[in-house]
Amino acid sequence: MILYLRAIVVAATVATLAGCSKAPSPQTGTLQASHVAAHTHDATATESTPVIAPRIECSDATAKLGICGAFNALKEASEHLNSLGAQVSILSYGEKWSSRHTPAKVFAGQISQANKTLDAAAELLPHDSSVVDFAQVSVAYRDCVARIVDSAPNGKGILEDITGKVTDSCRFHVQRLVDAYFRGLGVRVQSKSSPDVFGLHWGDSMATVRKQKGTPSSSDHDSLTYSASVAGLDSLAFLSFVNDKLDRVTYVFTSKHADDNLYINDFDNAGVALKGKYGEPETHGVYWRNDLYKDDRTHWGVAIAAGQMYMDAHWETDDTEITHRLLGDNFSVTHGVSYVSREFRLAAEAAERASAAKNL
Repeated sequence: MILYLRAIVVAATVATLAGCSKAPSPQTGTLQASHVAAHTHDATATESTPVIAPRIECSDATAKLGICGAFNALKEASEHLNSLGAQVSILSYGEKWSSRHTPAKVFAGQISQANKTLDAAAELLPHDSSVVDFAQVSVAYRDCVARIVDSAPNGKGILEDITGKVTDSCRFHVQRLVDAYFRGLGVRVQSKSSPDVFGLHWGDSMATVRKQKGTPSSSDHDSLTYSASVAGLDSLAFLSFVNDKLDRVTYVFTSKHADDNLYINDFDNAGVALKGKYGEPETHGVYWRNDLYKDDRTHWGVAIAAGQMYMDAHWETDDTEITHRLLGDNFSVTHGVSYVSREFRLAAEAAERASAAKNL
């Protein structure tokens, strides 16, 4: 029971750290990176994947419906939207917005062009889909344009989308609507077959997960817990849901060592497996809060357990953020890997804020 309760705390710790900025932020003392990957993620380079990816199979039948031509127009519109999100993010770093110099005015040309290509797609597509009417796609698309522009500083002053969370949320939502629309027309959509993590897909409901994974070892209204093995290491898998959609999976390794240096071996072994699947991390490093043992590797395990340093690696795929971290506090070591859906980051943060507000 004690181990289980501690694992719950550990999972929350790893999940919280995974949601932090990729660069280390000062806590107690000064953080010093002893080595960082040469390729560091550029926060100004927002999502480069088109909002609407080429996922339908064109054939004589679909060509007769005008679907292929409409799809090309949709793809062009998505590229305008994606470019808009990238430019807003980049300019948000140094641009001085004012009532006369707003994102909406600066990007009026791009917004107009995106709307024109969207209208062109609407003219070519039939409007009798039994699942999603194209009007829903159009409304969602235009809403994305507005949200991206308004998320810039002084757009409406609500949110700065430098990390691309609004763009991510929009592009996946629009993609789901587009897929449903084409399926409603009987068009084959190239859906993603490989799972995202833990044999599951982002957005799976709790009922879907229970059906596939069986009875969890514990659960509450927005989470499920299962036993798992990652890279040969025993772990607990904590599955989090927002609005009944899977949005995060955190593996917390449960092995205990008398020699704290063995946790570093576990971290290295898991790191090899992660690199084998995702390639070299975008950022990685050993970060020091207190460099007492920095030059003595035989005491690095002790330094981690004491909270004097931590080890970290970060990857990004088209739809997932992955953080591998080894850290400690009060001579208790935590080792975990967190997978976060890019689609649901914004919704998860809103849910966390709402939950925190209830406790005030």
